[in-house]
Amino acid sequence: MAGYPRFEGVEEQDDKESFKVAAIFEVFPEVVIGDLSAQEVEKVTASVGDAEVDQTVEILRKQRTRFNHVDREARN
Repeated sequence: MAGYPRFEGVEEQDDKESFKVAAIFEVFPEVVIGDLSAQEVEKVTASVGDAEVDQTVEILRKQRTRFNHVDREARN
């Protein structure tokens, strides 16, 4: 079962001594996995150089900028 059931009353109550409800719930589908022994897996690798590191650091530096309100004139 994938989640909690939802209960709904059935409108067609043909027996006065019992109360009918419908329980509606989702189930996980059955998955059949075939033979994977003949399959090949490609291993992806990535190389990161100094230029990529510098670019990421610059982006982070711009994103983490703070502005502090001060009671004085601007200065360099």
